Amino acid sequence: DGSQMEGNDAEAARLAVAQNLNLKLLVDDNDDDVFLITEAFAACEQTCTLTSVQDGYEALDYLRNQPPFSDAAPPDIVLLDINMPRLDGFGVLEALRQDDQLADLPVVILSTSEQHSDHDRALKLGARDCLHKPVGFDQLREMLGRFLRHWGDDDNRALKQA
Repeated sequence: DGSQMEGNDAEAARLAVAQNLNLKLLVDDNDDDVFLITEAFAACEQTCTLTSVQDGYEALDYLRNQPPFSDAAPPDIVLLDINMPRLDGFGVLEALRQDDQLADLPVVILSTSEQHSDHDRALKLGARDCLHKPVGFDQLREMLGRFLRHWGDDDNRALKQA
């Protein structure tokens, strides 16, 4: 599809301008997961800031700079859980893709779901990748380290958009 490729080229160019991924938005309703993911990011020794919100509506308010997030810095990427109350990850993806200001924002699913249908649906809704949350901290740290190395590389980020 030519129009999708043009949009992806524009996004790849925008991403290539960025020096690195400094701010990530984590959208997850599970406080234990948020704590472990925050600790795992810190253990990766990468220079980045991880901000978290509790559900899909908070994520959209944050991304649209709605109160109480009026002064929130825009993230370089969103790490999005699928299974959340109020507005789930699929609803967030649909809303992002319909919002001209946010349609090109990279989203990576970070979920406990191992259902291929969930992953396929997320990718069709515009997610760039789907990562399964591992059970152990060491596995989580290793997975997030790979994520940071992959998405922190300008060439790989540009390729992910194609």
